[in-house]
Amino acid sequence: MNNYKAKDLLRLPGEGEGEATSSDMVIKASTKNMAGDFSAMKGAIYPNELLVPHTPDSEAQFVYMIAGELEFELGGEDGLRLNATAESYVIKPVGIQHAFWNKGTIPSRYI
Repeated sequence: MNNYKAKDLLRLPGEGEGEATSSDMVIKASTKNMAGDFSAMKGAIYPNELLVPHTPDSEAQFVYMIAGELEFELGGEDGLRLNATAESYVIKPVGIQHAFWNKGTIPSRYI
């Protein structure tokens, strides 16, 4: 197992809180911990809140919806619009512009 220790692979509640990227989004496992091409984040988007359009150039991203729903735009204004609800997920390929927002009335939570 390449000399890994439990503390390298397991994060218990309250440990390894990660790097905050916005008011309620935290990178729980960064690309440097995940072979350089994957990261894991935990976050919430509140009603009428938008995560502005951006284009990741070093990693693909995967969003798993825990609660609520989010509207996603992938590929800019002329791209795809997707509505993701609890227990659905969205794959955001590397190099593709995306944004998402909460049109609902409750916080949307995701990993």
